[in-house]
Amino acid sequence: MSKGINYSHACLTEKVASIRTTGITALGPATLVSIAMAGELGNGASVVVCTDGISNLGVGNIQDIKRKKATQDEVDDFYDKIADYANLKGVSVSLTSIQGEECDLETLMTLSDKTGGNVDIIDPSLAEDHFKNLVTSKTIATKVNVKIVLHKALEFKNESEKNLNPQKNMLTKNLGNVIDSSEITFSYKIKDSEELKKIEGFNIETLNEIPFQCAIEYTTLDGKKCIRTITQVLKTSDDIEEVKKDANMGILAVTAAHQATNLVREGKFREAQAYSMNNKRYMKNNLKSDNDKRKYKAYKGSMKGMYGQIHEQNNLEEMQMAPMMGDSKDTAPTKNKKGFFSKMNDALSSNIVKQSRFTSANLN
Repeated sequence: MSKGINYSHACLTEKVASIRTTGITALGPATLVSIAMAGELGNGASVVVCTDGISNLGVGNIQDIKRKKATQDEVDDFYDKIADYANLKGVSVSLTSIQGEECDLETLMTLSDKTGGNVDIIDPSLAEDHFKNLVTSKTIATKVNVKIVLHKALEFKNESEKNLNPQKNMLTKNLGNVIDSSEITFSYKIKDSEELKKIEGFNIETLNEIPFQCAIEYTTLDGKKCIRTITQVLKTSDDIEEVKKDANMGILAVTAAHQATNLVREGKFREAQAYSMNNKRYMKNNLKSDNDKRKYKAYKGSMKGMYGQIHEQNNLEEMQMAPMMGDSKDTAPTKNKKGFFSKMNDALSSNIVKQSRFTSANLN
């Protein structure tokens, strides 16, 4: 592993050519071993997990759930732990599956979520181009942790509770590895009147400016631990038309994509549909230039496939909820992993990750 590919390509080619499949997929063990090997190379290494089937042998065996030999939580815990291990080693993990095959990417995508990797479903005939694109994305920092603090009168919208403090005005996100085009966005609102009353000495009528602060902790590729703090103060306005004039279509589009995926991850499919539709309508009604129109068209095209998938998933959820509710309107069913009644198919799982990685570069 310490030598360049020019020394090892012949041996590796021979090893791959000698492999014969036997119908089993030891994806868990292979992923763990690969992360351990890549981790020895130092910060910024990458692992690409390629599979055409469900993990069915060894640790992380997804089929053991159907056989009642393991629970979903136990399998999730395994992949969560090796994702944390990869993050600790500064390794990003990407997932690649084949069109027409279901691999339960919903269970596996924690590997990419926590490490900054991608999730893709590819046509085998285009595999060469796909892997070229993967290896040309250069990691610029590892073990990236972002903390954003809002004014005490504000709270974040559409974020997982596990990433928020009790007051909901501090957001913490572990991004794993990042590349130079990585972007994150956030959305916020004013707290409701009852919450505002709890803030001693606060009067919203006198709130003329709002401070924001972002602290980014990261490790460079040569192992240096760094922190960058960004503070900004923005003035408030009670003139909605004045605010609309300064609307940045790029930020609106990227935020809309990110926030929709946050809702889907929480199992809030109906809300994600409504959120996407409202944002699309708002952007369409506030286009100010040809550049805005181009960005809006790119956003709409990117979200089209996912919007239809969310609709289908919501229908599955509602069909499974109906018999569980029975005749009693007061009986609420117990939800399983992530709030989903039915497993998400691989296409939706892949799109969730893809849209959560959506950046302004996708609008060009």
